[in-house]
Amino acid sequence: VVAMFVEGKVRDLWKGSKMDKKIAALKEHYIICGSGELAEVIIRSFLDEGLDFVVVTDKREDLDEYSTHDILVVEGQSTEESVLIHAGIERAKGLVSTLDTEVDNIVTVLTARDLNPSIYIIANAITKSGAEKLRKVGADKTLSATEISGKRMASIMIRPNIISFLDVVTKMGDMELD
Repeated sequence: VVAMFVEGKVRDLWKGSKMDKKIAALKEHYIICGSGELAEVIIRSFLDEGLDFVVVTDKREDLDEYSTHDILVVEGQSTEESVLIHAGIERAKGLVSTLDTEVDNIVTVLTARDLNPSIYIIANAITKSGAEKLRKVGADKTLSATEISGKRMASIMIRPNIISFLDVVTKMGDMELD
């Protein structure tokens, strides 16, 4: 028992129990599957908007970082039904799948759609054929970070003045227009 106190295990158990209660109380929230750079951008946007969300990740270092910043997090792989149920998939409004592999995104979308037929799902498509497969298994929208970045870079190169103007117009002070 003393060793558990010294190593902080009791605090971790208490913190985990407290987080589980907060997750169980959520309704109409969002679930972010993954914890890479793409997920970080989404998390920051959701925090700025004050939205309720849960992050699902199996990366230990990200779990620790999120929990210290009071971000609700579930440990595990979002391809597993039990993990999505723990994240409150039945009560969730939307799910964003930002996993590193197309297969994991497809399985996550398929599992989420099965558990909650009315949830709005956006998934990261890594390949062109992957976008079509993700839609077939139940994603409402697919986006390719590579395709969006490539189009943006081409636009900046081809029409730098227009893109610079649009950047200025859409970012006024602290407000950003989408």
